[in-house]
Formats: sequence, C-alpha cells, structure tokens
Amino acid sequence: MISIIVASILAFIFGAVWYMSPVGKPWNKAKAWVDNENLKWQSGSYMAKMYGTSFVLHILVAYVLSVFLVLFDTQTLMQSLQVAWLLCFGFVITTKFNDLVYTNTPPFWGKRAQIIFLTESAHYIGMFTIMAAVLYWL
Repeated sequence: MISIIVASILAFIFGAVWYMSPVGKPWNKAKAWVDNENLKWQSGSYMAKMYGTSFVLHILVAYVLSVFLVLFDTQTLMQSLQVAWLLCFGFVITTKFNDLVYTNTPPFWGKRAQIIFLTESAHYIGMFTIMAAVLYWL
C-alpha cells in the first residue's frame, strides 16, 4: 500500500511541475482557463476540491496499475514499464484522441485541440512511467 501512495504522490508532483513548466503555458491558453468566465477556478476552495479529487484518482490509477503488474507477473523494470505503457496507450491515449475528434473547438486538427491532446497525452505517459517505476522499486 505504501508503494501506491508514494507512486501517487510522485505522479501528482510530476503533474504539477508539468503544467507549471513552459509546456503548461500553451496548454493553459488552449484550454482558455484565463478568461473571465473561469475566474471562479482561482478560488481556494474550488482548487482544493479539484486537487483533492485529482489525487484520489491518482491513487486509484496507481492501485489498478499495481494489480496489472501483479497479473502480468512483471519481473523487471522494463516489463513493468511496458505494461504501464500498454495500458496508457491502449486506454488513456486512445480516449484522449477520441476527445480530440469530438472537440468543442473544431476543427480537431486545429492547433488548439492538438496542443491540449499532446500536452495531456505526454503528461499521462510520464505519469504511468513514474508510477510503474515506483511500483517496481517498492
């Protein structure tokens, strides 16, 4: 259980750093988080609920990943990473791509939609990589 919590914490920190880095600026602009309609998101209580929910979901992802690593009987770090990437690409990235196709800011091949897709997909690949590595080592 401690490995799941550590994996969740490190993946959550990675996400914070990822979206606060220079990568996050175009993503924030593409998501239009900075317009007047979304100023309520800057309130402390709303942000706390959003981050709290996100962290609980990180724990759930780490738990499910740990179950798959046991089911696949991974023995090496590379095997653990391969299982994590298979799950990430097979379920998360494909779902994100489907979101891109049905974007509410058409066209889906437009720059805004692609920035969101690529930034979020890269984040999930990093998150799954970190979680698999921590779960392997602990």
